[in-house]
Amino acid sequence: MGIMNLSEIMDKSIETLRKHVKSIALFTVGYGIIAFLLIIALVIVSAILLALGGIVFSSSRNMAAPVILISIVVILGASFTVSLYSGTIKIASQEYLEESIFAHDAIKVSFKSIFKVFVIILCAAVMFIPAGGLIYLAGKKFFGSFDRTFLMMSALNGRIVLMVIFSIIFVLAVIFIISAYAAWFSFALHALVVEKKGPFASIKRSFKLVRKDYWKVFGASVLFNLVVYAIRISIESLIALIASGVYMLGKILNINQDYTTFLTSVYTYINWPLNLIFWMVITPIAAIMLTMLYFNQRFKKEGFDLELRLKEIEKNDERKQLSETVEFNNSI
Repeated sequence: MGIMNLSEIMDKSIETLRKHVKSIALFTVGYGIIAFLLIIALVIVSAILLALGGIVFSSSRNMAAPVILISIVVILGASFTVSLYSGTIKIASQEYLEESIFAHDAIKVSFKSIFKVFVIILCAAVMFIPAGGLIYLAGKKFFGSFDRTFLMMSALNGRIVLMVIFSIIFVLAVIFIISAYAAWFSFALHALVVEKKGPFASIKRSFKLVRKDYWKVFGASVLFNLVVYAIRISIESLIALIASGVYMLGKILNINQDYTTFLTSVYTYINWPLNLIFWMVITPIAAIMLTMLYFNQRFKKEGFDLELRLKEIEKNDERKQLSETVEFNNSI
């Protein structure tokens, strides 16, 4: 226990996943099914409310109410999804907090945190409005300038290629800005779950832990997601390699079949169970790594590892004293 470098954080995360893979998988499936049903119910209720209010909105041309309702539904739906990480964080944190967390405990934690997560997402969205407005204006001006440029170009293919290239650049820039902004909220859920803070205190806590190490936290967050993506691509590539080997074996045995059709059939049958495995086991790796990074930041900034060691020593002393007392009583 102590301050770790990035490779040690990743190794610790894989070890944590290995130790608690059963709880994580059961929690992910259990919470996912319940959350999915609740989101469907939320969408149906919202659609009914919009349909009933449509008559009023169409006559008064007041679009504020439906826009607000749709925004609330979207953020609430996002809260159900993001709250999945709360349970994963709780399971991963038992590595340091000496708690026994099972799948049903993590499900309870996730559902209890939904409305707090809603407040965090709402605050983050409101705080992002100025930057979002600037992105919108920049995009409008950006593509508007290309519309005028295209009028001066005679080659259609040249216009399409140029449009695609600059669209990709603009989208990547927007993704970078959003990811960079989200990095400030990296530890908000951890403060909510581990330290049991409120939504606003969790945001403030995350800012405090990220500050002065912002680029390290941002880079680590990106790396964690890339690791998950790389694992997924590796597994899919391995399956494609095995399928190609089976196809070649069929060719040797004079089994005639189109390669594209064969590969499509393989992915059709294996896609659903493969996605389920990714969702249950592979995707939580990023949340576990971020949890290890959260504790590492506390170790660096607050000496939390020393506090944990002190508690461990105190518990060991208590156990030793209890054992000596029992031995003394038995000898009498």
